[in-house]
Amino acid sequence: MNVHQSHPSSNPSSHPWPTAPLRERVAVDPIVLQIVEGTLNSIEAEIEYAIERTARSPMIREAHDFRVGLFDRYCRKLTGRSYSAMPNAVVRDFPPDTMKPGDVFLMNDTYLTEGSIGHLPDLCSTVPVFCDGEVVAYIQAFGHHDDVGGRVPGSMPGTAATVFEEGIAIPPVKIYSEGVRNDAVFTIVRRNTRVPEMLSADLDSEIQACLMGARRMGGLFERFGKDQVEACFQAILDKCRTIFQRELLPKIADGEYRWEDFVEHDGVTDPKLHKLALKMTGRPLDDEVVGRVTWGVWMDKK
Repeated sequence: MNVHQSHPSSNPSSHPWPTAPLRERVAVDPIVLQIVEGTLNSIEAEIEYAIERTARSPMIREAHDFRVGLFDRYCRKLTGRSYSAMPNAVVRDFPPDTMKPGDVFLMNDTYLTEGSIGHLPDLCSTVPVFCDGEVVAYIQAFGHHDDVGGRVPGSMPGTAATVFEEGIAIPPVKIYSEGVRNDAVFTIVRRNTRVPEMLSADLDSEIQACLMGARRMGGLFERFGKDQVEACFQAILDKCRTIFQRELLPKIADGEYRWEDFVEHDGVTDPKLHKLALKMTGRPLDDEVVGRVTWGVWMDKK
């Protein structure tokens, strides 16, 4: 059974989440831009500190195996302190015009999260941010939890042949509705872990930290107004694009690049070499400084 193909959103050409409009760059007050950018970084750090101080499991509290992300209404990441999941799958299944303040969404399905989740222990919480009753941003946190069920304690056995052996798979679901917890969903998640008290505490930590971040982000919109804050968001993304164009891409000469390495064991079959190969092709676009890199990865057994 191919789980991904069974989902209506499996068509890669459809984009049910909002797409940022093409528009010319808008001049923004550099002081306001600096305040907005600094506030975003502060919110992200504050959420991470809150999770670190209030989580219960060694994986979250001690190993710091969790990440936070701040996104605009178009699901574009606004901060770069660490990698994170993405809210696209939530927006796919729960259109923004149906979301309400106090809603919180939970997911960890590796097939139904638009590439956001790499393995099932990464439970991800998503909170929408509102301004004048409209969704304007998203706050998100995911952490690697000690156990989410599956065939062995700790989940993710190295000999698993299917994802169903790794633990419980949760597509995007609403775990809080306008501030009220969906106890049915919470009970199912608790029942599918060997450490229910620890997992419950970790989820509470992540969700409450995201809600706190959403309030902080909402305060930014109240202070400067939606138009000015969103213009600053675009300026931040434009700056990132410009840095790539001027600093990174010119250092990659046009051409084809290949790399390969070998893994001695896949954890399931008898020991043999498994080749991992990567090919990247770079070429210019429209005579601009910017280039496009296409890449592919494949495995073959030798």
